[in-house]
Amino acid sequence: MQSQRSTHAHASTTDPQGHVAIDSSGMVMSAERDPVTGVGDTFVLHLDREALDDVPMGRYDVTIRIVTFEPDREIVWTVEGQLNIGHVYGYRLAPGEESGTTLATSYCDRAVLARTPELLSLAGTEAVDRTDTVDRIDP
Repeated sequence: MQSQRSTHAHASTTDPQGHVAIDSSGMVMSAERDPVTGVGDTFVLHLDREALDDVPMGRYDVTIRIVTFEPDREIVWTVEGQLNIGHVYGYRLAPGEESGTTLATSYCDRAVLARTPELLSLAGTEAVDRTDTVDRIDP
């Protein structure tokens, strides 16, 4: 699943606080760490699943692990924690058509769910249209 948008800023894709600001699910409460700079970097997100009103998990923490990092081009991460269900998220950045803009593509690979049907209930509401998140990249 992916969504695209032309934007003037994209620093929020490497800054854990930016992930809080652009989250469209309402789950991301806060983050810990300075901006990431490369593959293997991690940061903690504090989440509240109750915001989605779908699975009674309450508040919990996950570790975001950067698996691809090309400055100003692409950042990809996995989510580690009490639920390691194999989601891969990322942003691809490219020059926009208008001067000074960036085309941001947000994507999520949840292919593991096709192989693990018992996890579908956890992903149902989380499939918030990625357009909502990519729309928030522009401050």
